[in-house]
Amino acid sequence: MKNKRSSYLVKALSIVLCLTFLFMTSSTIAFAGKNDPAAPKKVEVDSMQTFLLDSIASKNNTEIANYISAVTKKNLTATTESIAKAIKGNWNSKNGQAEIKSILVKYLLFTTKAKLGFTAIIREGISDVVIPKDFSSKIKAKINADITGNSKDDRGLKFMVKSLQIVQKLVTSLSEEKVVTLKLNNLLVPKFEFNRLENYPFVTSSVTEVFQTMNTLPFDGDFDSFTTYYEKFLNSCNVYDAISFLYLLKDNNIQYQLALE
Repeated sequence: MKNKRSSYLVKALSIVLCLTFLFMTSSTIAFAGKNDPAAPKKVEVDSMQTFLLDSIASKNNTEIANYISAVTKKNLTATTESIAKAIKGNWNSKNGQAEIKSILVKYLLFTTKAKLGFTAIIREGISDVVIPKDFSSKIKAKINADITGNSKDDRGLKFMVKSLQIVQKLVTSLSEEKVVTLKLNNLLVPKFEFNRLENYPFVTSSVTEVFQTMNTLPFDGDFDSFTTYYEKFLNSCNVYDAISFLYLLKDNNIQYQLALE
């Protein structure tokens, strides 16, 4: 029975891969005449969330993370000035430095795990995240707006991918479990399922601690709500969008497992 299921799965995946190839190579023609989906309503994110996004996107992200990790009440002012110079832009102004100082005061009140999660994702950065050229504009606009408040700000999508990368990397070091599962029914309709990783609370809690520093997310600030929210969204998308998301995972070395419903 197991061999038959394995054989069926291989055949199913072969068909999906063929369809994927045909679909992706013809996507430029098929969608060239269509406008991008209506952009989600722009939302203003608070200074803490903006600071986090600017820090992970900065070329000096590692340096910024090191400054934050070493901040104390005694070196607060000096650390503020160092971070402002590292991020540059509006942060390196009188008002910008005042915001950074306020953010660092809040950071000092974080739990130890929250501090580690906050600096870890900044240190990781998002410069290595790849967004395929023909990636679904619907998914991109949605996730960008959810996380950055701006549907055209790709740091939102990159932040989501980086979060999945970090979680998968931590889980992979312990087991062969995957964060994402692609399920296929008899009609080969793809459906995503995100692993809630109940057996790895120390992994998911680290991500939760980071989410809880971000006050304008559309889901509750925990890993379970994050996975539930995007699982529901992705499964409401069409086949093209689903295939596009698979390419996003593949291009960023996020492995997913395959299963039949």
